[in-house]
Amino acid sequence: TISQAVLNAGPSRRRNEDTTQSSEASDQDSHISACSESAAETSEVCVDVSLDQHKEFIEYQRSRNAASIVRLKMDFMKPKQTVKLPAHATQALQSWWHKNILWPYPSDLDKRILEQQTEMNMTQINNWFINHRKRHWLKNFPVGLPKSQKRVEAFLIQKFGSLQYAKCILCQEKWDQPPTNS
Repeated sequence: TISQAVLNAGPSRRRNEDTTQSSEASDQDSHISACSESAAETSEVCVDVSLDQHKEFIEYQRSRNAASIVRLKMDFMKPKQTVKLPAHATQALQSWWHKNILWPYPSDLDKRILEQQTEMNMTQINNWFINHRKRHWLKNFPVGLPKSQKRVEAFLIQKFGSLQYAKCILCQEKWDQPPTNS
């Protein structure tokens, strides 16, 4: 095959420090050496390949793999299929979310209850909460992920004036006027 011909075309030689001469320097411009930098220490056999042979080998590889490359490109260009959760599952998750918006990290018990209500597995529930926090909750904390619920509450009181108003804003409910601190 052409790949074997290309590899066998150049003269094989062992690389030594003593064999490099100035006359070979001009030949190196038109040849590619197929050995690693560590060839001198490991005494590996090196193959010199002319640039034309190297280009021919590359073209051979491209033509040999063209169908696979086209198929992969088409697969990557396809839009991803989005799988929507059942309405009752989304409703149960969002209901829990709105009740616990100040600290939307469900406990293991909460996750087991949601698992039964939604007929989803634990991984799906965890992924839903991770994605929902990234999309809707963490953007309210420019400093980064809050470490505790107390820090979240302190930050939200400072930002919105009250936890009740903050909860409404975070749940995207509309208020005519913000509640007063009383």
